[in-house]
This record gives sequence, C-alpha cells and structure tokens, in this order.
Amino acid sequence: MFCYSNKSRLLSGIFACSVAVLGAEKAAAATNDILFIVDGSGSMWGQIDGVAKIQTAKDTMTNLLDDVPSDSRIGLMTYGTNDKKSCDDVTLVNQFSTDRGAVKTALATLKP
Repeated sequence: MFCYSNKSRLLSGIFACSVAVLGAEKAAAATNDILFIVDGSGSMWGQIDGVAKIQTAKDTMTNLLDDVPSDSRIGLMTYGTNDKKSCDDVTLVNQFSTDRGAVKTALATLKP
C-alpha cells in the first residue's frame, strides 16, 4: 500500500492522475473508458493536517468527476477494503458507465 507523508503529496498524486486521464481524453476523438482506483485500506484513516486521507481522496475525486467529459464512461475500483493482508483484495465497485451519480454514491459510502 502507498503511504503519503503529507496532504500535498496525496493531492499531487491525485492531480497528476487526473491530468493524465483528462489530457488523454481530450487527445482522443473517441469516447474513453476511465477507471478510477482508490486505496480503501486502513491506512487511509491516517490523518494529514487533522483530515483523514480517505476524506481528502473522496472530496478530490468527487470534484474531479464533475470535470470528466460527459461522454466518457467511468468506473470505480478499490483495493485493500476487505483483507489488509491480501494483495488480491481488489473490488470493481462500479462498472463502466456515464452515471456520475453512481460513482459519487459509491465514493461517499466507501469505508477503509
């Protein structure tokens, strides 16, 4: 699992991923499928500046979803949510679709 030493590194990582995803979408003429992967492990309860990392990730991703082009299909996958000792603990939470609301709801209910 990844560990971030401060909030700016976490946000920088999310921002870099979003720029790469959105940049790739704009470069392609066809609709893209975008899979968002969220760390759902217990380490996400760790805090940076008094805020749980999972809350920062949820807030950032929820805002990011509003910027993804409406014709792009998105999906959501998590890892580390069920078994902290298993590297196979990967869950496809939302299949690819254009339904932003379903992904936002899944993010809101995600508990590491």
